[in-house]
Amino acid sequence: MAGSPLLGTAAGMIDRHHRLGLALADPLSELAAAAHAEQHTVLRGRAARAVPLAGLLTATVIAPTCVIALATCLVAIAASRGGLPG
Repeated sequence: MAGSPLLGTAAGMIDRHHRLGLALADPLSELAAAAHAEQHTVLRGRAARAVPLAGLLTATVIAPTCVIALATCLVAIAASRGGLPG
């Protein structure tokens, strides 16, 4: 069964605390800091993988939509000033 190594470490610390009376606060604080750092690393990796997708979305959807909207505005302005040349 796969589980978080940090949870196993925390369980071992708690067990040693109950059996041997070892201090618990400092080791658990250090473990929490390690878990936070690990989570931060994972989230940065996800964000790094999402950047190319955002660029692709901009290039294929957002930019063409803006060009179409701009063209529509230019045609409307030309039509309101007496029609289109041609």
